[in-house]
Amino acid sequence: MMNVLLLTQVVPYPPESGPRIKTLNVLRYLAQRHNVHLVSFVRSEREAADAQTLADYCSGITTVPIKRSRVRDISYLGRSLLSGRPFLVERDDSRAMRVPEDAGSMPYSAVIQPLPVPRRNGGVRSSSFAVQMTRVSPTSISTEPSACLV
Repeated sequence: MMNVLLLTQVVPYPPESGPRIKTLNVLRYLAQRHNVHLVSFVRSEREAADAQTLADYCSGITTVPIKRSRVRDISYLGRSLLSGRPFLVERDDSRAMRVPEDAGSMPYSAVIQPLPVPRRNGGVRSSSFAVQMTRVSPTSISTEPSACLV
């Protein structure tokens, strides 16, 4: 049984949208086979309470408060343009998410996170990383249907 650290941008409960449904199903699947510690951004007290409803699936839950504003988003957009890093990576790069104190004391066998820069977020040195990410090259985008042409 592995120790898995699951990092999410949104609390996967309640499952009322595609990303939440997907993340909840990944969490349920992993929890059947491994010890999962969930670390998620929360935008309100309600989301923090929703995260605690996932305790049956998680060996630990850490919530990281995050505030959004248009002014900050403009700042992150500027930093993104200057650094070449994606806007969401700039916006969601949080020291509290990188090193949650209650999650940092356990050696993890796998870290699943949405960021395309997995090594930047460190973690426990003895961990081996398994990263789930989706990247689409701009040259591979097509308007053709994905089914076979006959």
